[in-house]
Amino acid sequence: MEMRFILVFLLGLFCCSCGLTTRPEPNLPQPIFESYPLTVVLYLKPEFKNASANIDPVYGWTFEIGQASVEIVTKTLKAMFNRVITVEKITEIPQNFSAVIEPDIRAFKVEIEKLSVEIAYTFNVYDNQKQLIDTVSVSGKEKRQFFKFNLGKYLTEQAMKDAMAQLMVKFQNDPEIQTWLKARSETRTLKELKR
Repeated sequence: MEMRFILVFLLGLFCCSCGLTTRPEPNLPQPIFESYPLTVVLYLKPEFKNASANIDPVYGWTFEIGQASVEIVTKTLKAMFNRVITVEKITEIPQNFSAVIEPDIRAFKVEIEKLSVEIAYTFNVYDNQKQLIDTVSVSGKEKRQFFKFNLGKYLTEQAMKDAMAQLMVKFQNDPEIQTWLKARSETRTLKELKR
């Protein structure tokens, strides 16, 4: 009985002031490099956009991670590339683009007893022929040793920011993506020389 009371108390503090639904609003980490001079298409599947996690079915606490993920992924890609075109259907993909990036939420884990949140994403990166270049996996985890007002929202925002910082770094270091980027810049240089 005591343990159940403690868990209910922790859950209340974890979701404090967020009502029954929490929607994280993470800010973008500052980019550490210049953006790529490319146009990319961000393909947002409905299951990505509308993702939510019910962390406690008894009390009905839900985290709306889809819309928050759409916002931070869009901001991150806009920091990484000159132009980002967002589409929700494959048929909406325009003719002139360098890549299609398709995000997916692989996992979202909330551990109330440990005061931690973890989120994991995958990003499928396709070339302009819609052939898979590579899949980049990133995750963010945030844990606190102390209580903070609206802790669940705060931890989720921090975990999302951590994942986006990883995306920026991994995109720069991924061998397949770097090979593709190098080929794109060589093609652009040849076209400029032919003018």
